[in-house]
Amino acid sequence: PWDKGAGLRILLKEGRKVEKGEPLLEIYAEHETKLDEAINLAKQNPPVKIEGMLLEKFTGSPRVDYL
Repeated sequence: PWDKGAGLRILLKEGRKVEKGEPLLEIYAEHETKLDEAINLAKQNPPVKIEGMLLEKFTGSPRVDYL
């Protein structure tokens, strides 16, 4: 993210029963206006299941390119 203090923490594991009123996640932002915007976006959009994000495992030695 652009804001280094911004982030999202998911509080529950998949498949766990959720009680009404129980928090699902925590949203972090560096500014209150950005926090309000993130909360509104979270409320407006349905949850998305993300899995299988490891596309490739790199086992070679690191490479640095200089421009």
